[in-house]
Amino acid sequence: MDRWMRLVLCLALIPSAAIADGPDLQDGNFLHSICFARDDDVRYKELLCSAYIRGLVEGLWIGPVFIAMTAGDKNVLRSPYCVPSGATFTQLKDVVLADLAAKPEDRHLPASMLVYRSLNSKFPCNPTRKPTR
Repeated sequence: MDRWMRLVLCLALIPSAAIADGPDLQDGNFLHSICFARDDDVRYKELLCSAYIRGLVEGLWIGPVFIAMTAGDKNVLRSPYCVPSGATFTQLKDVVLADLAAKPEDRHLPASMLVYRSLNSKFPCNPTRKPTR
């Protein structure tokens, strides 16, 4: 793999805790504001909400798997969550939004952490459930 691609990937996977005070880190309040918008820009914000959550869903899943594969690890099952076969993105988004609405006290946390925690708690990996994505 090209050296630049590895560098870009490593930078993209810096744990959110390490940059929690960074100016560009979006929190749960941001996610709530775009996903539960009821203003003139509602359609735009719905699309932004879906795109933001999809990016986190896919990034959280592929990041650890990709790192294990590039390190030559034969055991690539390192996904933080295991989505059941047949589950749709809309279902995953609904799970994330339900948790976001149910726990307003956590909205100050990074959005990536909230999405991770939601998916990890609802779709944990275990010996009988393997990643399908």
